[in-house]
Amino acid sequence: QLRKKAEQRCLFLTSLITPLNQLPAVAKTHQGKNAAGAAKKRNELFPSPQTDEIIQAIEEQKPCSVNSVSFPYGGYYIMRSGWTKQDRYLFFKTSRYAMGHAHEDCNSLILTAYGQNLLVDGGNYNYANDPASEVINTYFTSSFAHNTLCVNGMSQSRLQTVAVNRDQVSEDWQAYEAYAAHLEGLQQRDGTRTYFGELLQLAEGVYQDGYGAERLNAVHHRQVYAVDNRFYVIADRVSGGETFQLNWNLAPECGNTVFEKDVLTTHTGDVTFEIVHLGAGNKKAKIEKGQNQPFSGWMCTDYNRKVEAEHITVEWSGTRKQLAVSVLIPYTKERPEVKVTVCEENRISFTLSDNGLRAEFSFEGETSRAAVKRNGLAESALLSPQTSEFTNRENQRISL
Repeated sequence: QLRKKAEQRCLFLTSLITPLNQLPAVAKTHQGKNAAGAAKKRNELFPSPQTDEIIQAIEEQKPCSVNSVSFPYGGYYIMRSGWTKQDRYLFFKTSRYAMGHAHEDCNSLILTAYGQNLLVDGGNYNYANDPASEVINTYFTSSFAHNTLCVNGMSQSRLQTVAVNRDQVSEDWQAYEAYAAHLEGLQQRDGTRTYFGELLQLAEGVYQDGYGAERLNAVHHRQVYAVDNRFYVIADRVSGGETFQLNWNLAPECGNTVFEKDVLTTHTGDVTFEIVHLGAGNKKAKIEKGQNQPFSGWMCTDYNRKVEAEHITVEWSGTRKQLAVSVLIPYTKERPEVKVTVCEENRISFTLSDNGLRAEFSFEGETSRAAVKRNGLAESALLSPQTSEFTNRENQRISL
């Protein structure tokens, strides 16, 4: 049984590999340069046919039967078009707090497309406790260094509060028993929904463990849709708080970044990357790069090494429950068409069109609708607190 767990762990790590043969720089890790090589060594100890097939696909740049995968109990989701360097890849992390090293990165994203890293995790700096390192590590641990949302200018706060007993060092037996019960609860799903079809893929995450040292009672619910793994739609619903900050951490190679008419545009290589922001209040953006006071606009490439990278904060204010939608559009040639039909405080509707693909999205209150068509195929989703309904390409209706 222990060997089987080790094989599953190796398959999990191999499934995370990006089109650029790297790993997401989650928590205390770094991107690295040859993730497939490390996976190959692990596979020699704990061989798995699926792991072997993925490694071959990466090395030979060919298709693979394993593509998009979900790990809903751990809160890890990978949406990809394939394993070649030019394929599109989105990593969504929405894990619950548990044992070991961690960052404040619930509901965070990483995006790679057309041979370029676009959205990155800030990474991990070092384990030193000198004053300079403490400032830097505080930033890289915080939600600001991850592509997620902050409330009232404050980071998520699991590490300072709810996870204080994660390493079983507490002398308070009641606190320890409570945390042990939480760990046992991780064996059950948390109620979020997942659907991985051919044209439409969806994963949900929720963060509700507070913001800042005082643990502000705010809840962030995020839905991530992959549209034929060409484009990605992010729907954020937030309750609690007065100001809201979407964080976008661009890869160091990105440049010529501008924010105009609620659209963030950047460039790297021959790739143009746009994020179209819809809904919420009047938005303003701040672009920071290589800033030391306050520390912002950096990415760690290795232990004790950092490079300048643009960090964008998109902020707005509001007192009611917030609905904000971000459309992530990487492209190399013609820009896909985005047509917005409704953009109000609590209602957003739009279509995406590109080379035979058409997607329709509608968000109103707690209800989300999505429909994608391509070359005679169609898939759709209807989600609300009472409904979880998907229609696949065979026109079969699936309820979760």
